[in-house]
Amino acid sequence: MYAAACEAGCVDLIGYEMSNAPADLARLRAVATAQGVTLVLSYHDFDQTPVDALVAKFVLAAQQGADVA
Repeated sequence: MYAAACEAGCVDLIGYEMSNAPADLARLRAVATAQGVTLVLSYHDFDQTPVDALVAKFVLAAQQGADVA
């Protein structure tokens, strides 16, 4: 569904949860890049927000190709 939205040309940016399967994230990164769509990677932990873990998630998002984390 996310790839289809990018390919349809109806979005300028798309948000995706970084805890999804790495292969799915890589596929979306490739499609988003090919279509000129900005990829926003997010991470949600509603039980806690430890600062060190959050910083590590931002670093991981950048390594996985996020345009915005």
